Amino acid sequence: MRKIPPVNAVRAFEAACRHMQFQLAAEELGITPSALSYQIRQLEEFLGIKLFNRLNRAVVLTKEGRILSSGIIEAFEKMEETFALLQSDEDNKTLVVSTGPAFSAKWLAPRLYAYLEQNPEIDFRLSANLKLTDFDRDGVNAVIRFGAGIIQIYSPKHYFRKFQRRLFHLNYLKRWEVRQMKVCLKKLL
Repeated sequence: MRKIPPVNAVRAFEAACRHMQFQLAAEELGITPSALSYQIRQLEEFLGIKLFNRLNRAVVLTKEGRILSSGIIEAFEKMEETFALLQSDEDNKTLVVSTGPAFSAKWLAPRLYAYLEQNPEIDFRLSANLKLTDFDRDGVNAVIRFGAGIIQIYSPKHYFRKFQRRLFHLNYLKRWEVRQMKVCLKKLL
């Protein structure tokens, strides 16, 4: 029998390493920051080493924590890739776009109809809201947002230069080939 630490504790550690904030890691996992901290303490007790230095409103990985984090993050990425192999081809034909309600109704939707008529194999879903999108949690492939600043979690692409600044982020999710998405966007825009 393998002697591994509690899986939830490892999952909490991995999320905390990626975010370097217990608050954000806890939100991602749907638990409280104190529950996340407890799970990480469980892992530290199991291993007999300290993984984080806890400062005022911040955490810093210890030397041992840095060593462990690279392997754990890599392992989770490998598991994610492996599970993605189980997705059917039907799942790969779904495109979910999140945009504001006004832009969706007045600009995008009228232009989408003709495109979707010509491409019936695409299962298109539109999420019209203004909330900050979490690609992993919300299952969104693309986000169209308008604004004067850059939202840190997105890698923005600026389009429509005649308007102030627009953010357009594509999350390809390894399901869409870049060429497919570019063709799709050219036809839409």
